[in-house]
Amino acid sequence: MDKNPIRYFQYSDEGCKWIGKLVGNYFNEQAIHRVPYMDLIHFYRQNGALSSPTDGDILNEYNVWVEYMYDDSDGMSGDRLYKIYRAAADHCVQDFCQHIDFSGNPDLAGIGVLVAFAFQLGIAAIFSIFGLYYYLIRKNEKGDQNEDQKIKWKVFRDAFHTFFTTSIYFNIALAVAVVVTIAIDDKTQYTAVVANLNLLMSLSSTQALWPLYVLYIEGRPQEIKDTLTPGSVFRSQLLKACLGLLCATLLGTCAATAINVNWGTNFELVCFHAMPGRYVASSLLYAPIGITALGLIIAALRQWYPRSWPLEGILCRGTSSESKLLRWFYIGMLLLGLSMMWVAFVVLWMLRTGMAAFTNESYEENDWGFGQIVAVVAWLPTVVAIVWEIVESVQEGGWKRLIDWLDYE
Repeated sequence: MDKNPIRYFQYSDEGCKWIGKLVGNYFNEQAIHRVPYMDLIHFYRQNGALSSPTDGDILNEYNVWVEYMYDDSDGMSGDRLYKIYRAAADHCVQDFCQHIDFSGNPDLAGIGVLVAFAFQLGIAAIFSIFGLYYYLIRKNEKGDQNEDQKIKWKVFRDAFHTFFTTSIYFNIALAVAVVVTIAIDDKTQYTAVVANLNLLMSLSSTQALWPLYVLYIEGRPQEIKDTLTPGSVFRSQLLKACLGLLCATLLGTCAATAINVNWGTNFELVCFHAMPGRYVASSLLYAPIGITALGLIIAALRQWYPRSWPLEGILCRGTSSESKLLRWFYIGMLLLGLSMMWVAFVVLWMLRTGMAAFTNESYEENDWGFGQIVAVVAWLPTVVAIVWEIVESVQEGGWKRLIDWLDYE
């Protein structure tokens, strides 16, 4: 007599519903005899396993199955369990995954983190568009800058400085959280991939914002640089230290991922591999390494070329070949960083929505934890500070100049 319950599997929508519950509950408990009683009854009756069975008939049939599954006298119990697991995973993956406990950490893909990154992406895109427009169009127009243009540049430079500083601190905090999560939290493939996506967004956003920082902050005439206050120098050194810490967290993440991640849980083997965006997300895991390598190349270029790069050519024209090469290199960094930010954000969103579909109630999709609330609230003072910087600078130059700034022609 064939005691394997696979013979009862009917891969219809209704059949998969009970197959998923039965097999999923088994794998959660890791013990056949602890499968919920009502799920067992529904499974046998739904699939026509017995002719007009009573509850007693079902339990007797199930006990025969339990003995059959645990009997390892022929050394085949593992193969029998794998066949049941594989049948449910191949034909009823959606229902199966909805009844497997999700043990990963959803916080790094929570709604709060996504909203915080959306703030960062949106503001960075605005500054990038203005910076590229000014660099590629306004800077190349004939004639020297007038007073209004200089004030306009100062307004955006001061506002960007506030945004850039907050972004770096936010990215550092998130990168450290990623390393800690992988090191001490649920060590699953999902957690590793999502954590690395967060790290990728931190690194790529920093990569995109750093050339903007050079364009906006360091691209000032030498006479202004000579008047920098000790506080400005300290903030500049602090930002560079934070950038170094951000790169260091990459090494920590790689080490923690290699040592701690469990790549073979039931959820990882079936559900995670079937999720939309998983292949793109996995391929992006190596992107942070490339971004870090790009940062090392830039550091080498800073040592190769004179320390007094003609970056002030952004405001005061520089025509040397080195100046043009380096400035175009920074523009390339900016565009690459922005594109990586958006790709990582979209993939993270796909994984998040895919998790909600595959795991049903075991994945807390829209619950706002303390860390997620803090991530969003942290941006509110930044927005206020940016608006205040703009208003204060405009008031110094007069509101009439604000209209003149918008009238480029």
